[in-house]
Amino acid sequence: MNRRNFVLAAAALPAFGACFKSYPADFSIEWDEEVKLHDDRMIVVHVKRKFWRRHERVEWDALYMGTEIAFDRGAPGGWFKRDFNGYDIPMIEQKGSSWYLSLIKTGGGPGPRPPLVSELYPVLIVNAEGTEVPARSWADVPYFPRFNMLPLVGSLETFAGFDGRRLAWDEKIEFWKTQGRESGRSPERELHRFPEQTL
Repeated sequence: MNRRNFVLAAAALPAFGACFKSYPADFSIEWDEEVKLHDDRMIVVHVKRKFWRRHERVEWDALYMGTEIAFDRGAPGGWFKRDFNGYDIPMIEQKGSSWYLSLIKTGGGPGPRPPLVSELYPVLIVNAEGTEVPARSWADVPYFPRFNMLPLVGSLETFAGFDGRRLAWDEKIEFWKTQGRESGRSPERELHRFPEQTL
């Protein structure tokens, strides 16, 4: 290769490399989300969703690995922070001094062994002292009328637009309606209590 061709080839390398940009395997999307409880109180939950890319060259093709949440339970419990590896959290609720967290497997990883909750009664109860107890039957779970945490709907690229923001309740519901209908996960279908639970 003569000098001129070598210079031209070297100049083309950055453009060629840009066509094959690589992304880190692990990434997360996190925001502060307004969550309305069954009694119309509003709390703010910091949500961090964790993902693993299937291929380093494809930005948004990823598996959903788990969810980290943090929120203020008020006195006397104070802040609750927990990394739920292998789970999504579609509901956070309170009754009395206990909090109730619905846990659904993400499908992105094996999750903890043994599982944190039963597949029949997928609710983790956090008492005032912070002790975590899995529900043993629906009798352990008060009636709550709806799920209240934004599910993973729409494309990941669109979802990533919430990163670093505070997501207001009304904006969340509107996004859920718009993005969820295509996947069958609209609020009209999901803002309800567990179908297996009876009064």
